[in-house]
Amino acid sequence: MHVQALRCSLTNSIGDYSNIDDIPIARLPFRVRHRLALMLDGQHVNAADWRSLADMFDFSYDVIRYMGRESSPTLCLLEHLQAKGIEVGELLSVLARLDRKDTVTELVELLDAIRDAAALSDFERWSPT
Repeated sequence: MHVQALRCSLTNSIGDYSNIDDIPIARLPFRVRHRLALMLDGQHVNAADWRSLADMFDFSYDVIRYMGRESSPTLCLLEHLQAKGIEVGELLSVLARLDRKDTVTELVELLDAIRDAAALSDFERWSPT
């Protein structure tokens, strides 16, 4: 993909949020959602997975069972969090409480990269050439 096209797609993905904590889950690009799914869908011996995350957000046992029937329970969970109006900051906070520092770090790095690419795109658009 051409670099400028990538920057435009990144800018359009999350919008103009200076603080990643304020980004609504609804604005998470698919590639970020997919990365979260890769990290949370599998059962890890010593790590919290999507079920623990759903439980921390007070989803009922029946809803968690329903999510578990989906091909990606994490993507399903993110859709439910989106419907609740959850923002990235709250997601990061819950992941940290679940001791998923790996997932917190990955999510922050992905969103920082998207935000930085968007800022660079804005700078290049308004800079004299």
